[in-house]
Amino acid sequence: MELTGKWQLDSIVQEDVIIKKPATTKGVMDIGLNFKEKGELEGTTSTNILTGFYETAQQNTIQLGGGGTERAETSWGNLFVNALPNVNLYDLKANKLILYYDNGNQLIFSRVQ
Repeated sequence: MELTGKWQLDSIVQEDVIIKKPATTKGVMDIGLNFKEKGELEGTTSTNILTGFYETAQQNTIQLGGGGTERAETSWGNLFVNALPNVNLYDLKANKLILYYDNGNQLIFSRVQ
C-alpha cells in the first residue's frame, strides 16, 4: 500500500458519529489531498487550496503542516480544516486512507489516482 497519490474525503467520524460527504454544489470543491514524493503535500478544502508537507515514521505516525488560501469554508470544509492539524496516525486499507486525530476520530479518504 502506497500513501503517495491523490485521495478524496468521503466521510468524517467524530465521537462515533459518521458524517458523510455532502452533495457537491456549484463553487465548492471536493476535499482532497495529494501526497507527493519527497514529503510534499497539496490539497483542496471546500473553497481553498492547500500546500505543505507531510512526514511519516514508524507505527503509521504522520505529521502534516502547511497553509493555504483563506476563503470562508462550508461546514464540511470547516470539519476537515479543523481536524487536519491534529492528525497523528494513518492507516491504508484497499484504496482507503484513514487519518486519525483527537483520540480516534477519523478522516476517511478513497484513492482517486
